[in-house]
Amino acid sequence: MAGLLQQGMQQAPQQAPQQQGQQPPMQQPQQPPQQGQAPEQEGNDPRVNASPEEAGPQFEALLEGMLGYLYGEGMQGVTQALQQGDDIVRRMGQVIGTVMVTVHNAIAQDGKTVPPNVMVRAGIELSKAVGEMAMEMGRLPEGEDEAIEAAFMVGLGSFGKNAEGLDDAQRQRYGEIVGAIQQGKRESGQGQPQGQPPQGQQQPQQPPQPQQGQRPAPMMEGA
Repeated sequence: MAGLLQQGMQQAPQQAPQQQGQQPPMQQPQQPPQQGQAPEQEGNDPRVNASPEEAGPQFEALLEGMLGYLYGEGMQGVTQALQQGDDIVRRMGQVIGTVMVTVHNAIAQDGKTVPPNVMVRAGIELSKAVGEMAMEMGRLPEGEDEAIEAAFMVGLGSFGKNAEGLDDAQRQRYGEIVGAIQQGKRESGQGQPQGQPPQGQQQPQQPPQPQQGQRPAPMMEGA
């Protein structure tokens, strides 16, 4: 999974090496351009695409928050969600999306934002952790990277529906990242070797606009 998704990621956002000992400054929301003022170029907008210098420490802090929630206050709900139903890909995707939304919305409520390339990169690592949990519980066979990848895409779609404060430029960037991942999958030639997609796999589209007042679906949703 890592190689395939990272290959796709490299075609859209810039990857940044992890850096130690730096505090990750989450970007403050920027004011929209005034009338007659040209909008900032996407590549230079820290809300849309973090620079390599910023992405590394931001990624570390974001992943720490996600894993802290996964193994901390969210652990009971995650365990119950993974134990229910026959569609483990859908269950993992629901967990991944819920954790991403929970952490993102907490950051948004503080008036800050996470660039899409950083959020997706952290979501990939989160998906691996959720997949390992499912394997340890006996819900997913060892080495089912395709199932974990499918669950990540399901979770990313759920994130797009429920995340607060995403603007049009950020949503466009998420769509570009998803498209790059899909393109990387096609170019890798891996596809679905057995001729069948993992159960519950969905083809993600550009994240839609959230409904007014919509919140993440609870992990205890029925199968």
